Amino acid sequence: MPRSNSAPTERRDRLVCGLVIGAGICAAIGGLLGWARMTYPTDVPSLATASAGHPRIGLFLGGFMIVAGIVAIVSGRGDARRAWTVAGVASGLVVGAFAVVDLVRERNRAVGALIERSVRSAGAQAPALRVRFRALIDFSFRPGIYLAVAAGALAIAAGILLLLAVRSDRSAAREEHAPPADPEEVRKPYDSDAPAAEPDPAAGDSRSGAGAASVAPDEPFEPPSAKA
Repeated sequence: MPRSNSAPTERRDRLVCGLVIGAGICAAIGGLLGWARMTYPTDVPSLATASAGHPRIGLFLGGFMIVAGIVAIVSGRGDARRAWTVAGVASGLVVGAFAVVDLVRERNRAVGALIERSVRSAGAQAPALRVRFRALIDFSFRPGIYLAVAAGALAIAAGILLLLAVRSDRSAAREEHAPPADPEEVRKPYDSDAPAAEPDPAAGDSRSGAGAASVAPDEPFEPPSAKA
C-alpha cells in the first residue's frame, strides 16, 4: 500500500543525496587546493614550501561522498539509499572535524615539528635557534581548509534532514500498523437505543404531597367582599 507522503519523502531523500554530493565536491576540491602551507629558509639561499594539515583525508573522503551520493540517488531501494547517505554524512562529518581541529591546532603543531627537526643537532644553541626559526617560518591556511569546513556544515544539514526522514518513516509505520478502532466502542457513547432514565416515584410523591399541602380542595373559597 503506497504511503500518502511518498512524494515529500522522495524529495527529501534526494535533497539529502544532493547535500552529500555537494559536501563531497567541497571536500575533494579542498583536498586538491591544500589546507595549509609553510614557507621557511633552507641551507642554500632559497625558500622551501611544505604542506600541512590533512588534505588527503578531504580528497579521499570527498571522492567517496560523491560516489555515495550518486549511488544513493540511482538506488531504487529505500534501505540501500539510506545506508549510502548515512555513510556519506559520516564521511562529511569526519572531514569537517579534521578541518576544525587543524584550524585550531595545526599552526603550532606543524611549526613546532619543523623547528624541532631543524635544531635537533644544534646542542646548546637550540633555544636561540628555536626563537629565530619561529620568526622565519611563514605559516598560512589555504582555501581548501575552509572548503573542508563547508563540507562538514553540509554534512550536518544532510544529517538533520536524514534524522527527520527517519522519524517521519517511523511515525508512518506506526500509523499503518495501528489496530483499527472498534465501531461498537465508537458508537456506544452515542447509542440512541439506550433506555431512558425512569422517573423516581419517591420524588414524584414528594412533589405531589407538597402541592396537596399548599392547596386544600375541600376548603370552600370565600371572596373578601362577602366577609365585609
